[in-house]
Amino acid sequence: MDLRPYINGSENNHLSLRRIVIFFCAVFVFTLLEGLLIRQYLLPHVFLSLHDGLGFMAGGDSKGYHAVAVELAKKINIQGWSAWELRPNAENTFLATPSGIASILYVLFGNNPLFLLPFNSAVHAATATFLLLTMHMLFTNSSHRVAIIATIPFVLFPTAISWTSQLLRDGIFILGAVLYLWGWVSVTSERNAPLKNFLWSLFFTLSGILIVWAVRSYMMEVYVAITVIVSLTISTYIIFQNYQKMLVPSAIKRLFTVIIFGMIVMSALTLLASVEKYSYLKKAQEMSARFANSDANMNTASQLSGKEQDFVDHERPNSRCKERWIEFEYAPALLNRILKSIIMAREGYYGYVYRNAGSTIDQKVCINSASDLMMYLPRALQIALLAPFPNQWFDPNSHGQGASRKIAGAEMVVTYIALLGLICLGASLRKKIELWIVLSYVVPMLLLLSVVTPNLGALHRQRYGFLMVLVGIGLGLIAQYVLTKKSPRLSKANAHG
Repeated sequence: MDLRPYINGSENNHLSLRRIVIFFCAVFVFTLLEGLLIRQYLLPHVFLSLHDGLGFMAGGDSKGYHAVAVELAKKINIQGWSAWELRPNAENTFLATPSGIASILYVLFGNNPLFLLPFNSAVHAATATFLLLTMHMLFTNSSHRVAIIATIPFVLFPTAISWTSQLLRDGIFILGAVLYLWGWVSVTSERNAPLKNFLWSLFFTLSGILIVWAVRSYMMEVYVAITVIVSLTISTYIIFQNYQKMLVPSAIKRLFTVIIFGMIVMSALTLLASVEKYSYLKKAQEMSARFANSDANMNTASQLSGKEQDFVDHERPNSRCKERWIEFEYAPALLNRILKSIIMAREGYYGYVYRNAGSTIDQKVCINSASDLMMYLPRALQIALLAPFPNQWFDPNSHGQGASRKIAGAEMVVTYIALLGLICLGASLRKKIELWIVLSYVVPMLLLLSVVTPNLGALHRQRYGFLMVLVGIGLGLIAQYVLTKKSPRLSKANAHG
């Protein structure tokens, strides 16, 4: 693999392969030691109320995945490796990819969950490394220290401990999401002319898609839409940047490359979506139907509305939203179905998954039409970027338990600073195609997660990989500004010295 088209630059901003390897190893060792500290000391001896035994955190899926992995490992020991499954299905677990991976380790080394930590650390370090490369492409004219500073929040924020020290799918999903982004960023680079580098970019993007499919296959439809958005954004950027000279072969070549790349990615996504039993829309419909058919849940919804009432639209599980869903009159049927399914999933979470959770937000908001959804998007973006809000950091019912509220508050302070830096200093990157790729990918994903997942605790974890990209850019811009201001002063000091 040749990284030179992406990592070489001037002497001041050179991100050498040696530095990349050192960065990966540093993140790996840090994450491994952090996981050992959590599992072996903090949970069993300090945070006893959070400990569920064997170093697992209470209230999550880790221990259930562990049990599935242990059973699968026993099955493999008896029947051989033909019994292995990447995504074993068991009671209360769907597509338990973490269990399939853990079962390999348990067969080879025994059922001690500590053997999961090297794998988790490698996944986290690999994600951080590809995020570092992405940040370097954004700040290619700055010192390599800017890209490293931009990546540090992803590595250090305590939220990541919930999957780097446990057995969950979040870390694997984030790796796939970042690989998908890196593939798009690298293929649009002006340095990426040779066919070999095009193929490497395609490899990274398709690898990211396969990883996402392995852990959350219902997201394939979402990534189809994201691919359309990213492709259109890049094509529009190239046309507007070169509209006066579109006959220039290099501009036409870049546009043609993006079109071919997008078509290949779309074909892969469509193929994976077609072989899955559960798509994003089917998952939403199933969850909504489960709630709508439950008398107990219907009673709960009636109590929330303050009076007894019948469903007007029986597909909608949130009965306080009395009106029937109003479709776009002239929009394609598929678009109307997608928009309604998004709201069905949201209401299913309200009524079934998080109906008793104190950290659920905007419970009184009813979205009864596509136009209502469009009007809600600014609020959804506010929640996606800024929640939990400062007044919720100290509210015992707003976001998890006491420790997690304080951790979320500390992380959000850094996030606010980074987003302020992105707003105030982002104009310096407006001519870089990499920024528009990031925004066209990250912002729609954040909006979708914010609308569908109205629980702040779950949202804080699910948005991590996407929000950290924006946080990284913001901190990178601040670091770039500080270093730029500092350099002339150092030059003058050296001259006078």
